[in-house]
Amino acid sequence: MNHHLSAIVTLGAACCLAGLLANPQAPAADPPVAECLLRDGTVFAAALHEVTGTGVVVSAEPGGLQTLPLDELVLWGAFADRSQTTQVVLVDGSVLVADVLSVEADAVVTVGRLWQETRLPRAVVQAIVFHPPADPQHRDKLLRRAWDTERPDARLLLENGDELAGRLPDVLRPDAGAFQLTHIAWITGDAGQTIDVPVERLVAVLLTPGQTWRPAAGGQELLVGLRDGSLVHAQTMQQNGPSLELQLVAGPRIATEPFAAAGGQPWQSVVLLQPLRGHVTYLSDLPPLGYRHIPFLDMSWPYHLDRSVTGGRLRHGGRVWAKGLGMHSSARLAFETGGQYRELHAELALDDAAGRQGSVIFRVYVQGTTDDWNLAYESGVVRGGEPALPIRVDLQQAQRVALIVDYADRTDQWDHANWLNARLVR
Repeated sequence: MNHHLSAIVTLGAACCLAGLLANPQAPAADPPVAECLLRDGTVFAAALHEVTGTGVVVSAEPGGLQTLPLDELVLWGAFADRSQTTQVVLVDGSVLVADVLSVEADAVVTVGRLWQETRLPRAVVQAIVFHPPADPQHRDKLLRRAWDTERPDARLLLENGDELAGRLPDVLRPDAGAFQLTHIAWITGDAGQTIDVPVERLVAVLLTPGQTWRPAAGGQELLVGLRDGSLVHAQTMQQNGPSLELQLVAGPRIATEPFAAAGGQPWQSVVLLQPLRGHVTYLSDLPPLGYRHIPFLDMSWPYHLDRSVTGGRLRHGGRVWAKGLGMHSSARLAFETGGQYRELHAELALDDAAGRQGSVIFRVYVQGTTDDWNLAYESGVVRGGEPALPIRVDLQQAQRVALIVDYADRTDQWDHANWLNARLVR
């Protein structure tokens, strides 16, 4: 048996034994309860039991088990990312928390506390993050670089801030007796000089850029958050015995470890489920009609789709939000609605990056068949650190809608406004 295979077998046996010792003959535990948000704005507490091809099985009090059509679900649960473990970043936007066992000519081989050993084609791996930054904003900046298809080259990012252009070798395997990679061989320069870098000195490896990923037309796409901090884009997910199997949008199939199932219930590994293709129309998926920002002094702020105004992931209440709009006071962002929608729904808040600073007023204006814009919604003052404010705005016969963010208490300082899950309802 070669050293690599021996290490994998030893690691698997140790993990299985740990699972058995930690929870021998564990009874089936009650599934965790989380907030379930439906397309019509209904919110209730429910436990997730299963996801089928067309529906989600949940239990709620009163009513017991019920199956919700996937097209009617906005989201179930909440997701918070992690900064303590190795993460593999994929071209479809997935982030898989897993250790790297080896790099082969055609694949990156991974295994995690939650995940079975998986061979990820090298073509779908954008980065390996060995030590994610502790600061959420810095983590988000690193992910933006990983997904930037216009990066000039592959990069090795060191903890001291240095960067080295180059590439990984065709094959990279752990030392004899090691479970995972402990150092990286990196080929630099035209002469092909190879340097050896200990993993503890690395932040990340950004692999060869140029991947252009587009989701296939038609099919299903589910955003799935897992309790280990993984956040993946899946075409399908199903239970297979004590494991969950997910077919990623990028192509690979991944599966959870059987011993990772709490009380034999693999669905308890899921903390977030959000269909991204259905009857919900997110404003961030539509082309804006127009945008204008009026600086309080001289600094101009662009808007961002599915990102905060600073360019990071939308964050509020310690959670990561996949869909929404990031704006800064004082600004207006307009969209064409064409009289097709009944309501605008969203959750309004300042981004976590603002801390307890910042204060804004959110407004929604609508335009009907005339040129007049009419105020349809105005919030009170929303301040940093406050809970998200859910809104439902009447859009019947509205041809256009304009979102306004204005400053309130302290001019425009820290006014990082988020329109979380801003969506149009027919």
